[in-house]
Amino acid sequence: MSELKNAIQAIDSSPSSVAKIGLIEQAIRLADSLGEEWQAFSLRDDLISVCTEYGQFMKALVAFSWCLAKLDEKPQEYRFNYSMVWNYSALLTRAAAFDQVSLERLHGLLADFAKRMKAIGASERNLHESAIRIGIILRDKEMTLAARDGIKKHHEDAYTDCEACAQNVLVHTELCFGSFEEAMKLAQPLIDKKMSCNMVPLRTFGIMINYMHRAGGYEELAWRLYQRGIKLIGKKGGFLEQIGNYLIYLSEVKLTEATKVYQNSLPWALNETEMPWSVFHFHIGAHILFIRQAAKRKAGKLKLDNRHLLYKEPPEGEKSSSYDYLALADYHAKEADALAARFDKRNGNKIASELFAKEKAYMRYQLR
Repeated sequence: MSELKNAIQAIDSSPSSVAKIGLIEQAIRLADSLGEEWQAFSLRDDLISVCTEYGQFMKALVAFSWCLAKLDEKPQEYRFNYSMVWNYSALLTRAAAFDQVSLERLHGLLADFAKRMKAIGASERNLHESAIRIGIILRDKEMTLAARDGIKKHHEDAYTDCEACAQNVLVHTELCFGSFEEAMKLAQPLIDKKMSCNMVPLRTFGIMINYMHRAGGYEELAWRLYQRGIKLIGKKGGFLEQIGNYLIYLSEVKLTEATKVYQNSLPWALNETEMPWSVFHFHIGAHILFIRQAAKRKAGKLKLDNRHLLYKEPPEGEKSSSYDYLALADYHAKEADALAARFDKRNGNKIASELFAKEKAYMRYQLR
């Protein structure tokens, strides 16, 4: 028990970081081995929060499934409390970003979440906010707009999104299914720093950036928001959808910056625990980047993660190797195509492949 106590103290004194995940996992193994079930439950609850923050979603899903099973097995000992509600809400959206999770399973999870929320007397607003996020990933207009209307019918309570997250959802909905002008109006409090949280406007700016750049008249603002957004991402990981969009944007305005962002974020994209939907966006952005690089010159020096399929050991005394830009563009196109096919199959439509085709068509139009 003293070893477990020391492990928990180490966790409590450690700041939130990727390294903290390892500390919590070690403590969970100790708690499991000692039969300290309540402590194992509490530690897994902590693990879910930290993993969600730093992009380790598969670990979070496994831990949450364990907690949910214990809650159902021993309802007198465990409660569907505030923390469980927020973890369920966060992981619902992440589940949609894994093509391995079927549509039937997604709708089943939403129904289960609704049942549990009703049982504790919570507002349905959180449920609709989760449904919007799933609908956006699926590009299901009917589902998304119905959920947005549902939000208006239900009051806020302790379980609903913070005002920044709620605003972000509305901005994203308008960008996908409404008007850019309305999205900009909704985004203004986030741009003006009147609303913010741990995840917003980090998520918002990466989604807005290309809409703003292509609308025209927002060049200076777009660059400022990119700088704020990339700084907020820092070394967190888990925001590859935003980074993919930044790569597309930067490939049009500043290729050297795009190359830097690519090299820094590549390790996250090669991490098997990342959400496939986010990795898909990263590959799209990387493909666009290297096609634009190839339009200027054939090859260039890069420092790639050694897990990259095209990785080459740098010459002695150097930190980077020379890479053919078209070869890199082709590699990322194949990866994006493969992921698009997987999501199209899961979703029963061609939304993912059409999204990639649209970006390629826009790029070809600009390069002609």
